[in-house]
Amino acid sequence: AKPDSRAIATTTLYAHGFSEARARPLAHALVALFELCGSRLSSQSHYDWGLRALGPVLKTAGNLLNTTSEPNALLRAVRATVAPRLVQEDAQPFDELLRAAFREDALVQDDGSTQQEGTDALTDAISTDRLDKAFTEAAQARSVNASPAWVAKARQLRSVLALSTGAVVVGTTGSGKSTLTECVLAALESIDGVKGECHWIDPKALVSDRYKELLFGRLDATTLEWTDGVCTALLRSASPKKRTWLCFDGDVDPAWAENLNIA
Repeated sequence: AKPDSRAIATTTLYAHGFSEARARPLAHALVALFELCGSRLSSQSHYDWGLRALGPVLKTAGNLLNTTSEPNALLRAVRATVAPRLVQEDAQPFDELLRAAFREDALVQDDGSTQQEGTDALTDAISTDRLDKAFTEAAQARSVNASPAWVAKARQLRSVLALSTGAVVVGTTGSGKSTLTECVLAALESIDGVKGECHWIDPKALVSDRYKELLFGRLDATTLEWTDGVCTALLRSASPKKRTWLCFDGDVDPAWAENLNIA
């Protein structure tokens, strides 16, 4: 049987501290929004509008509940977790669907005040002005044009990485994905003083039938002895005093990407 997304979302909001009067209608509006996105937005390989995609939104909304009202917490969470995944052609249609889904519920009157907040829906008290200045300075140091759209993407990447253990940066070859990642890492170092370290790995460079074992490591079935791979060796050597990122640079292949779900 198909899981009841509305019931699951409602229960999750309850668990995060939402009131009974708000949790149910807000959860129903959120599920309706995802259903609309699945049918109205373009089809992209990295889009997911199912039950699994609801989890990060609900968790983020719970984290924001102490800083704003229940409806705005959910709106900010939606913008922070969904907006970074959208391709340019879907950004405006998504905003229209968001307003339609929540206004039909007659609970949220979004006056636009959540638009800017939602691009960085975190509770660490770092202002967007300070973030934007750090991103711009990091870009200028690398001779990169820090346009408003570029800065917005940098802020989104920072938010996603603060909310999740990993992120996928997609774009055409030469569009600046690696440079953006390095700029965000450098900007965060300038803000909090934690040294950033980025290791670039090309998963397909390991030409072998057992390249997944060379990448992630292997457990000997007989001796139960573990042997590190490239990725696990880098993780083991990472200093807890540094901000260490492992960046898999190349086409996303389920053969190795699925391993990251349990990393």
